[in-house]
Amino acid sequence: MQNRFQIRLAAFAEDAIGAREIWVRGNLDEQSLLHVAKTVKVPKAAHGWTTVRSIIDVPAGAKVVLVSLAAGGAENEEPKVAHYLDDVQVRLITHEAPLP
Repeated sequence: MQNRFQIRLAAFAEDAIGAREIWVRGNLDEQSLLHVAKTVKVPKAAHGWTTVRSIIDVPAGAKVVLVSLAAGGAENEEPKVAHYLDDVQVRLITHEAPLP
């Protein structure tokens, strides 16, 4: 069995309520400005830190950027075991838009 760690990033032109509706419906690829997902699978016997990284260039017109983090085991894993995420780091780099 393997542990799985996932990071998903999405940018939306909608406000927070609209972005959440798109996220919940699962229409990210069709309705978001940008959607990136990365999953890392790690054998259970592995010890130490697992790093998952993802980078996006937020498109012009984005009002909301959503970051989703997940940790878990195989879907049919018995018995269920708790999984944790910690040392989460987010870096936002902003650039001022040129004046018209």
